[in-house]
Formats: sequence, C-alpha cells, structure tokens
Amino acid sequence: MKKLIFGLMNLNNLSLKDAEELFLHAYDKNIRYFDIADIYGNGECEVVFGEILKLHKNLRKNIIIQTKCGICNGYYDFSYEHIISSVKNSLKRMGLDYVDILLLHRPDVLVDFKDLNVALNYLKNNNLVKRFGVCNMNKSFFKLLQDKVDVKLEINQLEFSLTSTQLIDHILNMNTNNDLANDKVGEIVEYCYMHDIELQAWSPLKVSLSEGGFINNPKYQELNETLDKLASKYQTNKASVSLSFIMRLSFNIAPIFSCSNIKHFDECIESLNIDLSKKDWYLLYLKAGHILP
Repeated sequence: MKKLIFGLMNLNNLSLKDAEELFLHAYDKNIRYFDIADIYGNGECEVVFGEILKLHKNLRKNIIIQTKCGICNGYYDFSYEHIISSVKNSLKRMGLDYVDILLLHRPDVLVDFKDLNVALNYLKNNNLVKRFGVCNMNKSFFKLLQDKVDVKLEINQLEFSLTSTQLIDHILNMNTNNDLANDKVGEIVEYCYMHDIELQAWSPLKVSLSEGGFINNPKYQELNETLDKLASKYQTNKASVSLSFIMRLSFNIAPIFSCSNIKHFDECIESLNIDLSKKDWYLLYLKAGHILP
C-alpha cells in the first residue's frame, strides 16, 4: 500500500500561521504520518510543531509523530543519558506525553549495548515511546542492534531518490564489473522487506543535502526532460513522478517529503494516484545517470 510521510525538517523557517495552515492542509488531505527530529532547527522545529499541536489537541490521537535522536555536535551518542534526555526534551518541546515512534538517527559504533537496552526499555515501559526504529543502518548493524535490545526495531529510514539509488544498484548490476555492482548498503532493502521492517526514504527529491534537488537542476537536464514528458503523459507534475518512482518499487518504501507551501504539497501527494509503467520506471532510472547491464 502506498504511503507518504510529511517531513517537518524546515518547519522553523515558516511563521506559526503558515506552519499551522500547512499542517491542517496535510491533515485534510489524509496525511497522518509526520517525521521530525531533535536536531532539526536545533530543536526549533519541534517547538513550532508543539505550538501547532497545542492549538489542535483533538487531532493528536489521529496522527503518528516520529522523532529521532542520537546525533550530537560532531559525534553520535546512544548512551542512556543522552537518549533519555533527548526524548524528554523532545516531548517537552512538543508538549506531548509520548511519541509514537523514536528512531536512532545514525549508528553509534561506540555504543554500550546494555546501556542502550536499558534506555529503550525505560522509554517503552514508561509509555514515553510506543515503537522504535533506526536511520541509516546497514543489515549487519541493524541485526546487531536487534540482537542486543529487547524492543522490536520496526523501521529503517534511508536515503533514496531518483539520483541516489544505492539501495538497489547492486541488485540491478549484480555480476558485472561496473561500480554500481558494489553493495554499498549491506543488502538492507532486501533484509527489511523480508522481515517486515518498514522502509522510509529521506530526501526523495534531492541529489544530496549539499547539492539540493534534481528537479529543474541544469546538471540533470536529460532527467528533467524525461520527467516533463512523463508528467504530461500521466497528467501530473515532475515531483509526483519522482516520488512515484520510489513507491513503484516492490519493497514498500514510503517517501518522506517536505515542502513549505500548499502548492508544492499538493503536487507531491498526486504521486499517490500514479502507477508508473515498468518501462517508464526503467527509463527514469537510466535517464538519472544509472546503467543497466
């Protein structure tokens, strides 16, 4: 089943009025899943979201709020002290008693697994967090964490877009000598799908955090020409075609899309109504600069 998650990474760049309007519009369009993190805007995104939630307390029970912790200034930290304080601070900023989902944001290779297990059990047993998951973790580290903690890890959030297809390149280019045959992600997409772990795609419309988006980017002229043609064919827009590229995969990946205005929001959610043909999917893959054997 297709699913979109609304990302709130830049919510602090909007006025409270505009942020509230965007949230209510998302709710009216049946978006119920919202993604945020303690580091977004140095906590300011959670503050703004909290102000919105105060104005619409009746909607809290109908939405899923997902936040993250573990990234510090120059290092990652899965210690008991950091995780507990991060979650409690997030709850305070958003004015909540609990969050539906907590994701561990980046792998801390210095983690004390017993310490982490105590932290996650505390959050679960005190009803501060309902469900748990991770971000940016390969199969081996995911399996290691799951072996060491009692709570079930149900989600993995990973980078994926038309121009960042490392999750599947090794599958398509297996048994060749080209660089795309190298497995850079530890077979994580296959593992998660086989074990019913929810996959989420961050930056689904970007080349990278530093380079920005690929839509209307002159460096990706051929891709944008193809997106234009397909947008016309499916009577939609380039953003929705790009998101449908992700949702067309067999692995049930949910894109996390962000926007700052209602027009762009409406463009993005059109992707829920698009079913790319197999031929068009592979055409986009090739026009994005990838190769097939």
